[in-house]
Amino acid sequence: MSAKKMTALLCLLMGCAGAVQASGINGDYKGDPIVRVLTEGKELQAEDVPAVIHDGRTVVPLYLLKQAGVSVQWDQSNYQVQLSFPDPSRNFTSILQTINAKLKDYDARNARIVFDEQGPYLQIDLQMAGDSNRNNDRIIALTGFLRDVNLDMLVVYTIHNNQVMNVTSVQRSDAELFLNKKLPEHEFIKKWKSITVTSMTDVSSLNLRPEPAATAPSSPNKAQAACNEIMASYVIQNQREVNTYNAGGANRDPSGFQQHLQKLKESTNSLLKEVGCPPVE
Repeated sequence: MSAKKMTALLCLLMGCAGAVQASGINGDYKGDPIVRVLTEGKELQAEDVPAVIHDGRTVVPLYLLKQAGVSVQWDQSNYQVQLSFPDPSRNFTSILQTINAKLKDYDARNARIVFDEQGPYLQIDLQMAGDSNRNNDRIIALTGFLRDVNLDMLVVYTIHNNQVMNVTSVQRSDAELFLNKKLPEHEFIKKWKSITVTSMTDVSSLNLRPEPAATAPSSPNKAQAACNEIMASYVIQNQREVNTYNAGGANRDPSGFQQHLQKLKESTNSLLKEVGCPPVE
């Protein structure tokens, strides 16, 4: 196993210990506090022995990793485990080809997965219609592709004469409420973050994510849950970055990769600080 993959595994198995100090909020197993393990925001289901905090470390049973798509092979004779991590880039390539084939029906093109410091999102170019209502209708239609890629945000670049005129970001949580008929269309559109682009706008620097909560949750349990969710998201993003780097072959840049991981860590620590959580060590 490469050093990069081993580092990611250690993050997964031990990195959450600082974020789950409150004993017993999820119950106990043989005297050790139980830890909820999530991937892509979905909790992995304990079949017998759960993940726990033992001797100050978070211990995650290997069978739980299987639910996250990791191949686990136990070598009884040598008492060793061979882990193989899934390659999300391979799955995304196939999905993006399918999406791009459908985009022409919406005067859109160039679907791609983009990474920022908070993780990946889906980005699509949309040809400006000259009618804001029609543009909104097509953006609404494009939000359905979030289900195909299982990402948290869609960013639409509205383009006219090969120039970006507007950038709109839509959160997956809002899209799911709308698509499940739990949010009216006009309220859904209000939740979008839309930015008009001028010749002076640096599109790459636009902050398209929702603003983090200004205050910590009111109750200790809610605060702990927020810490756990942030840490779980960090572990997932870290793993994605490692997988993408490992798939890069000769094009890999170790120095740039380490800098990117450091920025991800700094961004996570900033968010953890805002909600009163211990930082990533």
